[in-house]
Amino acid sequence: MEEKNTADMMTKRAFQKIVLVFIIVALALIAWGLIRSSSIEDQAILPKLSFDKSVNRIEIAFGGKTTTLVKQGEKWEAKEGDSVFPADTTAVDSVLGTLSKLELQDIVSKNKDRYEDFEIGDSSALIISWLKNDEERGKMYIGGQDYARGGDYARIGEAESVYLTREPIRSYFARGSFKNLGLVEISDAALVSKVAWEYPDAAVSMTLLKKNLDKDAEEWIFENDSGVLVNQDAVKTFLSFLASFQADDIKKYDASAEYGFVKPALTVRATIDGKEEILAIGGKTSDGSSYYARVSGRDLWVYLIGSQLVNDQLMKRRADFEKKEDKSQL
Repeated sequence: MEEKNTADMMTKRAFQKIVLVFIIVALALIAWGLIRSSSIEDQAILPKLSFDKSVNRIEIAFGGKTTTLVKQGEKWEAKEGDSVFPADTTAVDSVLGTLSKLELQDIVSKNKDRYEDFEIGDSSALIISWLKNDEERGKMYIGGQDYARGGDYARIGEAESVYLTREPIRSYFARGSFKNLGLVEISDAALVSKVAWEYPDAAVSMTLLKKNLDKDAEEWIFENDSGVLVNQDAVKTFLSFLASFQADDIKKYDASAEYGFVKPALTVRATIDGKEEILAIGGKTSDGSSYYARVSGRDLWVYLIGSQLVNDQLMKRRADFEKKEDKSQL
């Protein structure tokens, strides 16, 4: 009898354990369902940015400074302070692409008292507004970055919620400048067929020509001196530099100022896809830190290029491109 009672108690305890396990599993499933439901709800309310590329003005404000991008015809201009400059096309395209394709990955707060935790308040955020014909079409606030999750905190319009973007976007807007500081426009170095360096002393001037050997091969040679071999890699390195280097700053041309363009220190002429681009290097600034420069077709502007860069990278001589004899093969 006692053995039977013991067995019954063990069976009862086992049953109670099974019931307890079922209860725990059921509670876990309910909790997971609530969490998932909340997550789905939050995902469902993630807003879409109201932006289209028909806007013709974008204002970017941060740290007491406002840069305004204005579309004039098919081109964009950058207004910084009281001055208006041609805008960097690549930088503007990045802004337009970011705004038109913005994705949010999560909502992180609905409490406006926590704005400063996310650097998203009016005084700390980077504020972007877009307009069409002076009518505001939308606004976004960008705060700090969530390094662990790989996005930036953002507010859309005047809504109180703080969201996390799918990827970091702040750097597209928080640029030092949107001015177009590019100089010689070379979209593809393979399109360059001629480069000439003209100095006040004609004896040191030189020209490099691209000679087509056949449909699949080409070679750079010195004009009027094909007997001297050219270092092909040196030419490629220079063309890569010429296509990518930028000025340090840009300013309006002042006809009363002295820039040294009457007798330039150097004129670089590059023939690109049959069209000649001219970069004239004038005199130095009063402190000697920069050269003044002008580019053909941009008569309204004067560029400033660091003296060291001009001396080291632009003012080339024949010796910089002559192919050195490989004495190891002798």
